[in-house]
Amino acid sequence: MVEAQEEAETTQIDSINTTVLKIYELLDDVAHGSSTLKVKVEGYGLTKAGGGSSLGGVSALNNLGNSFGSGGAGVSSSSSGLSNTGVNSGGVGGTCQVHQTGQPTHSFYVYQQIYDENGRPIEGLYVDRNNDGVVNESDKYVYKKAAPDVTIGFNTQLSWKALTLAVSAHANIGNYVYDNISSNGELLTDLWTNNFTNNRVVTAPQTNFRASGQYLSDYYVRNASFLKLDNITLSYRFDLGKAADRGLSLDLFGTVSNVATITGYKGIDPEIFSGIDNNMYPRPRTYILGVKFNF
Repeated sequence: MVEAQEEAETTQIDSINTTVLKIYELLDDVAHGSSTLKVKVEGYGLTKAGGGSSLGGVSALNNLGNSFGSGGAGVSSSSSGLSNTGVNSGGVGGTCQVHQTGQPTHSFYVYQQIYDENGRPIEGLYVDRNNDGVVNESDKYVYKKAAPDVTIGFNTQLSWKALTLAVSAHANIGNYVYDNISSNGELLTDLWTNNFTNNRVVTAPQTNFRASGQYLSDYYVRNASFLKLDNITLSYRFDLGKAADRGLSLDLFGTVSNVATITGYKGIDPEIFSGIDNNMYPRPRTYILGVKFNF
């Protein structure tokens, strides 16, 4: 019976994954105003749940759930074979993403940066990938993508006597972000303009870009894999005596949302669907204290 239940839950997750990815495909076509772009979508989902455990010899209930997904959207055909998207602010008419046959949608389309002996990017110096002696549009290449390779969801609920602790989290692995905040804020030329000071990011002195913005450098495509602790809820159920026999219950609970994010990405938030970090409003951390009365 347990195996049948797990199989049913897995089938349900597969169905949800398929539906979500079909919606992604539809939105992608609508957003770019072209029905000639066909997207092939692949994905899978897996979920597992279990319960019933002992905590130090004391009766306890532990419900654990997790889900794993892998997938992405890939361009199977395009009328032109190549279409730019993902405008990056700062470069007039510039785009840093592309839809290209055989590549994932919203892949980054950039120049390959050259670095000095200290590992710092050299301003305006890129790899001549086709070895024709000139660095131009033909030397741009597809580098990484916005969509994650793997998505993971996790939730658990632990009950002990009158206390219940519930925790949920999720993670993306292999997703990349174009850091437009840095590419637009590291140019030192604009530090002093019209007799006032512009805000620059703290990394500006390190890159020391002065001639022009390096908007199409792969230097600004950053790994944004993350693990987010979404919610923690702790509740206490009061003993109502005989009233509980009539289905009455009284719970005091506290919840914290957007608890923590573990990531190597230095921007505000690594979870950006479009893959372009240029207009992200910080997600707030919220606290809730409440009472729940069931009757």
